[in-house]
Amino acid sequence: MATGSSGSKLWLVNIADISASQPLDAARFEFLLSLLPQHERNAVTRFVQQKDRERALMSRIMQRKLVSDVLGIDFASAIIGRTRLVRNRLSAAAACDGMR
Repeated sequence: MATGSSGSKLWLVNIADISASQPLDAARFEFLLSLLPQHERNAVTRFVQQKDRERALMSRIMQRKLVSDVLGIDFASAIIGRTRLVRNRLSAAAACDGMR
């Protein structure tokens, strides 16, 4: 993770590198999936191709990790919603509750 002078963060994950060095077997995939709330698990598993499922899983885990690190909200408590245009948004209630 790199932090810019404006406080912005840039995270890059090469799924191909992860898959090549440590294949995401069924047990690891299920463990990582279990870290997400049920509605996000459903969104990940709706993909047909395993590579698409892995990308979706990594994306959602990274979003939660970023919210947790930057805002100090517990990983499991963050409520990340999606707008009609499928843009991510953090619930204001979750942000206030998680920072207490």
